[in-house]
Amino acid sequence: MNKVNIILLAVAFASAMTVVTVKNQTRLRFSELDRAQKAEIQLEQDYARLQLAQAKLANTRLIKAAAKRQKLQPPIAADTKIITVKQ
Repeated sequence: MNKVNIILLAVAFASAMTVVTVKNQTRLRFSELDRAQKAEIQLEQDYARLQLAQAKLANTRLIKAAAKRQKLQPPIAADTKIITVKQ
């Protein structure tokens, strides 16, 4: 009977250690998944910012190209006139 009890105790101990190991691995994988999801959200936000910046730059290029086609130039000091309004 003693040998059976020792064997059952060893099996129970091995089973308990397996449960602890599996729970620890599960916690580690969950925290890794959480970090990956946060990184994904950050990357999506960065991508949205980059798309917005690209859209702004593309619009500026179109304006510059249209100004060049129409031979538009920025005004110089001689072209500016100051108008004062009396109240």
